[in-house]
Amino acid sequence: MYRKKKTTKVFTTTDIIINEINDDKLLYDLNSEQKCAVTCSTDQSTLVLSGAGSGKTRVLTSRIAYLLKNCNVKSYQIFAVTFTNKAALEIRRRISQMLPGIQLNDMWLGTFHGLANRFLRIHCKMVNLHNDFVIIDPDDQLSIVKKILKDEINENNFYTDKPKAIVNYINKCKEEGKRSSNIILNKENNFKQLIYTKYEKYLHEENKVDFAEL
Repeated sequence: MYRKKKTTKVFTTTDIIINEINDDKLLYDLNSEQKCAVTCSTDQSTLVLSGAGSGKTRVLTSRIAYLLKNCNVKSYQIFAVTFTNKAALEIRRRISQMLPGIQLNDMWLGTFHGLANRFLRIHCKMVNLHNDFVIIDPDDQLSIVKKILKDEINENNFYTDKPKAIVNYINKCKEEGKRSSNIILNKENNFKQLIYTKYEKYLHEENKVDFAEL
């Protein structure tokens, strides 16, 4: 006769703290539409549209806290993107106030570039980078392009594009997911493409990435 093995559920200190928090604290001062956004089902994707000053940060913060408390969601399963680092810090601070004692260090919360940086460092080997790669700013990017241009200018290589125009071209290609190796050459982009190829080679050799790469 098969006898089901009895198991004992172990509660952590965090579980106990979260369970003791009343939902009223998470939903306090929210209107009916905001409460609906915070407590909506996790079975499907939900799009919430709102204007300026309508309490978006409050709703997002309450939603994250609600998921952590009531939906068996772990902090590392949360992926929240903000426009600024300041907003990310504010959301983290508010969640800590709503759910005191909970660890949020492994939560994916930050700006687009910040999260991309974190993700890329974890999976750097997939793109032939070392995890100590350096992110260059727009000024560095322009300086690199200028140096490459200086090295490439000779009597056979005349160009009319300004360095900033070439930087813009490179960024546009990257944002469209186009590597230098898969762009069709023509008389309009031939020289830009040459610079793009050498630019990519330089960054790879120096273990560097730009913001467009992120």
